[in-house]
Amino acid sequence: MKHSLYTRFCKTMLLGILLVCGLAELAVAQQHSPIEITSRVDKSRITIGDLVHYEIVLTHKPEVKVTWPALGSNLGAFEIRDYQVEDPVKQKGQVIEKISYTISTFDTGAYTIPPLEIKYVLPPDTTQLSLRTEPIDIYVASLRPSLAGDIRGLKPQGILPRDWKIWLLYGGLGLLVVLLAVGGWLFIRYRKKGELPFVKKPPPLPAHQVALEALRKLQEARLLEMGEVKEHY
Repeated sequence: MKHSLYTRFCKTMLLGILLVCGLAELAVAQQHSPIEITSRVDKSRITIGDLVHYEIVLTHKPEVKVTWPALGSNLGAFEIRDYQVEDPVKQKGQVIEKISYTISTFDTGAYTIPPLEIKYVLPPDTTQLSLRTEPIDIYVASLRPSLAGDIRGLKPQGILPRDWKIWLLYGGLGLLVVLLAVGGWLFIRYRKKGELPFVKKPPPLPAHQVALEALRKLQEARLLEMGEVKEHY
């Protein structure tokens, strides 16, 4: 009986030691892992059309060569609205790289942001390795008015007061355009006749003044003195 209890005790102790050693080895391996990746969102429940900020953070040793997926990678039912690639930052001997996506969807229901694959190389080895982000679940709710009545009835149509200043302004401009058009038409018409509009013609001279003016011009011509008698009479 004592031998059986002792055997069980030894087995239990051995399993405990192996478990502790395994956990310690795993912790050391994680601590010295050449590359780690984390992903998160700012909210896991949204309404249709809301924006979600999806962030991927990659921490690796400086010698690790990383290849990010295309910025337009497939994110399932979510549409990429915007993205931002931050410059790498060195911290405690590690390089931290970060990409932030702004995503949205117009479908309702439960959806999952699929894992994104990131490839890397550990020099001097040229073998290409890869790791993936964790899938993230997001629930999209529809926009529904509450029972209290978020959608209210339409108010009666309002009547805007008339602004007579605007009517007078438009009427004055219209009248000015009409006057300019009529004035231009009259000017062109009288110009063709060699006359000016709105200018009265002088009255014709009396007959005796016309005769006297003709005699004056004849005397000034001095046709008799030049021997042109025929032209004089």
